[in-house]
Amino acid sequence: MGKIFKERLLSMSYMMISMYTGMCIGLTLGVMFGALYQGDLFYTTLLSIGIGGTVGLMIGVIHSHYLPSKV
Repeated sequence: MGKIFKERLLSMSYMMISMYTGMCIGLTLGVMFGALYQGDLFYTTLLSIGIGGTVGLMIGVIHSHYLPSKV
């Protein structure tokens, strides 16, 4: 399925997928960490932003057209 999407989707679609996934993971972890560490809201916000950004970056790099692909 990954090969089919790699051939059919545009790079803008990959950017939207990585942004959406990173944002959803960041928001979910922000709510979970906020409920767990109620006194440190600033720390949990920074932690969820960092994790969501890292996940979005990893997904974006995986789907990047700049990486060498097997032809």
